Amino acid sequence: MKRLCKHFLTALWLSSLIGVLLIGCGGEEPATFERQPGVADEQSDSVRIVSMKNNTVEYILNARHIQRFYNSRTLDADTVRVESFDENGHLRSVLTGREAVMDEVKNLLTAQGNVIIVNDENDSLKTEHLVWNRNTDEIYAKGKVTIIRGENIFHGHNMQTGTSFRELRSVNVEGSGKVDKEDLSDE
Repeated sequence: MKRLCKHFLTALWLSSLIGVLLIGCGGEEPATFERQPGVADEQSDSVRIVSMKNNTVEYILNARHIQRFYNSRTLDADTVRVESFDENGHLRSVLTGREAVMDEVKNLLTAQGNVIIVNDENDSLKTEHLVWNRNTDEIYAKGKVTIIRGENIFHGHNMQTGTSFRELRSVNVEGSGKVDKEDLSDE
């Protein structure tokens, strides 16, 4: 009976955790990945771009190759790594992916191809395509998405979250995780 209760409580805990964290489907539809047509105004290899805001590093973008388009104020990058920092200069998250487009006017980063974001708590998001609105810190991942928070793993489709991965909106959600002893009752 105690074992049955433990399994029931584990299932109940996971269900309530998923219920609290996963708030239906909704929000904005993410943009599609679009590279600029035509010849770039600027091309560079082995690039490191440091963006500053009020004498503080906002983000560092490293890329194998970039193309910058002056008229649309976009930057296309291959094999990217973007390190984002908070207002105190502490590393907040790291995004890696096969390619990315940065819209400098809208402050949107669209990435695709084995995209992974790891936040300052070592939680991670993995997907093939995402749009990160850097103004609101909202992430819209299109298609299959996996979020790993400690020993808890969430799988879903078309997920919306922030870089803390605390509040998630998704469809077709599955989850697994570990329940601590203090979460269980002997009754």
